[in-house]
Amino acid sequence: MITFILCLFQWQQSVSYRIDAYLDTADHSLRGVEYLIYYNNSPYRLDTLYIHLYPNAYKDENTVFMKEMKQLSPHDYEKLKKKERGYIDIDCVLINGDSASFLIDGTLLTIPLFTPLNPHDSLVLKLDFYLKIPQQISRLGYQNDHYEMTQWYPKMCVFDRSGWHCDTYHAIGEFYGEYATFDVEIDLPAGYVVAATGERITPGDRQFIDSLIISKRKPHLGERKKVRFLARDVHDFAWVCDPEFLVERYNVDGIDIYIFFLKEHEKDWYSAGLYAVDAVERYNRWYGKYPYKNLSVVEGYFGGGMEYPNLVLIGHKENRFVRSFEIVIVHEIAHQWFYGILGSNEMDEAWLDEGFTTFTELRYLEDKYGKDGSIIKSSLIPPLTRRYFHKLIYYISQSNAIEKSIITPAYDYLDVPLAYANAAYSKPALFLYNLQGIIGGKTFDKILKRYCKEYRFKHPTSSDFLRICQEETGRDFEPLFSGFLTTTYFCDWAVKKVTANTVEIENRGAIQSPVDVFVETEAGEDIFRIDTEEKIYTITLPTERGRIKKVVIDPDGYSLEPNHWNNYYPPRIQLKPFFALPSFDAYQIIFLPYLWYGSDDGFIPGLYLFGGRFIDYDFLKGEHQWLAGCTYGLKSKNFYPTFKYQTPVFFKRGKRVRLKLQGSKPNGMDKLEAGFVTNLGLPYSSTPQIEIKNMFSYTYLYSYIAVDSNDWDTGKNFIFDNSLEFEYRNWRINIGAAVARQIYGGEWSYLRTTLEIEKKTAIFIPFKIRIFAGRVFGDAPMQERLFLSGALHISMLADLLFSQSGYFSPQEHIHISGDGNMRGYQTMHIKSNELYCLNLEFPFDYPIRVFADFGYYGEFAFDVGASLVLGPVSFNLPFYILSDEEWKIRWSIGF
Repeated sequence: MITFILCLFQWQQSVSYRIDAYLDTADHSLRGVEYLIYYNNSPYRLDTLYIHLYPNAYKDENTVFMKEMKQLSPHDYEKLKKKERGYIDIDCVLINGDSASFLIDGTLLTIPLFTPLNPHDSLVLKLDFYLKIPQQISRLGYQNDHYEMTQWYPKMCVFDRSGWHCDTYHAIGEFYGEYATFDVEIDLPAGYVVAATGERITPGDRQFIDSLIISKRKPHLGERKKVRFLARDVHDFAWVCDPEFLVERYNVDGIDIYIFFLKEHEKDWYSAGLYAVDAVERYNRWYGKYPYKNLSVVEGYFGGGMEYPNLVLIGHKENRFVRSFEIVIVHEIAHQWFYGILGSNEMDEAWLDEGFTTFTELRYLEDKYGKDGSIIKSSLIPPLTRRYFHKLIYYISQSNAIEKSIITPAYDYLDVPLAYANAAYSKPALFLYNLQGIIGGKTFDKILKRYCKEYRFKHPTSSDFLRICQEETGRDFEPLFSGFLTTTYFCDWAVKKVTANTVEIENRGAIQSPVDVFVETEAGEDIFRIDTEEKIYTITLPTERGRIKKVVIDPDGYSLEPNHWNNYYPPRIQLKPFFALPSFDAYQIIFLPYLWYGSDDGFIPGLYLFGGRFIDYDFLKGEHQWLAGCTYGLKSKNFYPTFKYQTPVFFKRGKRVRLKLQGSKPNGMDKLEAGFVTNLGLPYSSTPQIEIKNMFSYTYLYSYIAVDSNDWDTGKNFIFDNSLEFEYRNWRINIGAAVARQIYGGEWSYLRTTLEIEKKTAIFIPFKIRIFAGRVFGDAPMQERLFLSGALHISMLADLLFSQSGYFSPQEHIHISGDGNMRGYQTMHIKSNELYCLNLEFPFDYPIRVFADFGYYGEFAFDVGASLVLGPVSFNLPFYILSDEEWKIRWSIGF
């Protein structure tokens, strides 16, 4: 009886595919005949079968996939012509040799069964299909002679204890398939080199691949050939072909690893095989040996990487500065275990695939390069680890309240894709490190090996992994897993109080997670484990151990907490030179020595200090961030102090308000500013982003020594400056209104209004169009008028390097984007109370760009020029100006 009950609940369907495919490279299409044997191992009678037709996702702009991609961001999908799109047609369906009716609805083929399929019975489907291969814009497609054939055939939907899984092709999320046997024969031009799931069982094709490995020769296109592959215990089948592929072969633990790469990228792929060997060797030890005979690492056109059984597609190449190529390869190979061997539902429980894979990727990097090993190859740059990157994703998601529960279906993250990156990749990887810290390394490794062995070629769920954790440790992890999987709650251990010989530790979060506490006294050091349901835990040490000197919660850094700053007594403070990555556990003070030269001041040495908890900017939540500095002119003998401070006063989901204060004393001027900056909108989402500034400022210019008298008036100016900036997709709109009054000694009363509209678009080539309109009402000083060539008020970067006067100043040879933005009129100091301009720049996303501008400031203006753009800096050179001034060479450096 017990055996019968277990059989009712421990079953899994199985499938056998036999596919004959004919690739037409002239028409970019494929004709196929698929024989599908479906075994009903369930205890249920089935009266309908469901089959995925994933290529229909590319059919037109009305599919779910296309609509979701458009919602995420404007994309090249919309530019595809009809003949460049893809789809799949089913010509006929036979069931056990008899014609059957069927219905196609988007990416789903529904086949009603005239005779229901009984438990432990099977049937044979024959499907004749035609596949129009799209020009590659996603996973499936072609580029020139290169074909990536993924999700290309009619694929059986999964039927499990939850019922049928008929999910369509979504823009976010991946796939779920039944384990099967595939026997696939492909008819294609003879010169093509093919990489595919499974074993190559065409003797002639094996010799063909061997000849490429030996000689690295380029094959010649000629007659057609047939290649055949056999794969067992896999839940998908993919293949890639290209006549330009070269092949290398490696072997590790008896497993053949094939590297397929394009001849033109041979130098960029020289390390791919070594990375693959390093990964497979480690994963074999950690999780159990790879159960297949071969693995192919294939160069693809689709960006990033993508995993399929026995095959990974890599859209990267070696980078001399960062380890991105290695990271993508080892990540995708890790999927061969946590996707290939363990076939979890990637749509409903993506963390079991991406989370375990990300954990494995981090483990690989830390095992090979050390826990603090940087993904940046240069030792001159502060180290950046992959674990730091995932901590950052988790912190941004949690502090901005954009998290969703881990078991949210992948397609429900469309509104905030960053939340999917957190829920599927970052937070699960950090959670697994947390488990490892709680359980211990050896026991955790035992759990992972058992999990991979027990659910090999099965569809494990989160509860299956939980069960193994509990059985191997004898502990109840249900509350911890439940909080992690079904809520967005968090754990936040904090040092609440320290006296001479006692420590109070408080959990300010809603999830209870065990944690270690390091305590240092005058007599020595101790580690205590807190494993209790109590919110406050007290550690009391014998008085003879002396006074407590130091307390650290989670000294090994395993705890999954968004707030580690309160884990220290005394609070941790870091002093760093030049530059450091924002810390997740220390208040940082960074010092930057300064040295420059000015005509009035001579050599100008100085020192700047930057302090803050993390970094505070827009959706990055820090606290008490400040900048203080002072420079000294050796010639003028003048000191120039500056100070800035900001901190959040309100930080919730989609709304952030900051207090800002700043003051400085540049040469001949006093400046004070205070106010609030409000940011609205979810970060990394498709929602509009809005920034509102409301600032009170006081400026007292009492000398022309550091400014250009052509553009500035001396005197005191009190301004209430307001702006609203709106950004959405490729639109940016800025509305400004500055009001000045004659109060507290102020000398001007005026209203300065501006409107700026910017749009990035493409007609044949990508270009940017900008419209500016401004008007000043009343009596304003020259520095508050509207400047034709660009803004007068200098940015912080330029302010550190250049002054407001002389050869390198705004309106001379430093261009600050803003106002009329007509770079051709640099050096002419044209300003007005009324200004209207149209700016064009194309192609806006290339280093070399052409600009053309039209303006009116009481007179008409026109210029044409070119720019070389390198990151935040540009070099601008106009080559035509329409004006009354005699032509001369004008140039500027832009910031």
